[in-house]
Amino acid sequence: MARAGDAAQKVYSNASAIQYFTQAAELAERLKNQDALREALAHLCALCVYSGKPTEGIEHGRKALELTEDVHARARLWEAMAEGYNYLIEHEKALECCEQAIKELGGKDKSLELARVLNIGALVSSQLLDTKTARDWAKRSVVISKKSKAYAITAKALTYLGLAHISENIDLTLEYELDAMKYAELSVDLNAQAETFYGLGSTYLRMEKHSEALTFLLKALENFEKLHDQVSLIWTNHLLCQLCMMKRSLSDALQYAQSMLEIATRINNTKEVAAAKSLIGSIYFHKGKRVDSQKYLAEAIRISNHNGMIYTHIIISLTLLNEIEEAIFWLQKGSNYLAQERQSFIKSTFYLSKLRLHPRYGEILTTITRKNHSGSPR
Repeated sequence: MARAGDAAQKVYSNASAIQYFTQAAELAERLKNQDALREALAHLCALCVYSGKPTEGIEHGRKALELTEDVHARARLWEAMAEGYNYLIEHEKALECCEQAIKELGGKDKSLELARVLNIGALVSSQLLDTKTARDWAKRSVVISKKSKAYAITAKALTYLGLAHISENIDLTLEYELDAMKYAELSVDLNAQAETFYGLGSTYLRMEKHSEALTFLLKALENFEKLHDQVSLIWTNHLLCQLCMMKRSLSDALQYAQSMLEIATRINNTKEVAAAKSLIGSIYFHKGKRVDSQKYLAEAIRISNHNGMIYTHIIISLTLLNEIEEAIFWLQKGSNYLAQERQSFIKSTFYLSKLRLHPRYGEILTTITRKNHSGSPR
């Protein structure tokens, strides 16, 4: 069964591979073959994470850890689990997995397993706005992977190194990511190429170079489709939707948002279902379809249980559509739920530059800060 799973995985048939490795794990458990069970669970951990089932992947990873002694094999499990938590947008838990792997590998380790863990740690640290850690870890990964000529790992490290500079020096970010693209092409690795395409698309979007952004995001979308990486497909559709909002290509924006919703619904990713509905609701508001808009936005809020991130999605979408007054309304409406990390994002993201010019913006942010300090509900 495990060999059949390996074969399916090599041609990116993740659903078939999951089925085969699940059967292999069940058989190994019945036969009390710990080595076979450990191998099957390790495969299931990675497969489920990248197939849009991160919670299941993490569960398989934790079971595999109980059977695994080799520190490098354990590092690979911690890395996959960190990716899973990152997909679930539970960044603190993702970082804990990276830190545990680094601790177990030890200070003298220079392996590719360490480089991979440093990469996901750099990505997560950037998302937590800890740019110093992100840069340090990405640079360490570059040194290790370049020495071993591990081009795919180098490409990702350079991509995340660029991400760590994006809020301060967009030109340096682009320089790192173009360098990453060279290594990704050398690697002939679909995942590395997809990651670098996504990074370049995101950077060009921030630079408002819409044609270049579209080119690279579509390339990323194509590769993530080949890889069956469901969560990355959702995120790429999200960026493409935002790009089309900026270009006022509303039919295309709606199409990408609906694709995002379809994938998120299929893999039962509640957070991304809510995000997709927030995009659709915002687009309908701009198109004057207020009843439809209200329906989708209300569903997004209900599904997310008033999570601060969903208010951020709505505020960004409305701002990109130049619906500034409505965006201010939603900033006020979400004031009880926008925790400190969301405030930092709102204050810094380029998406909301127009919103920050509104005369009521500063007043509302001050009110939100006071509420957070007084312990208001999130």
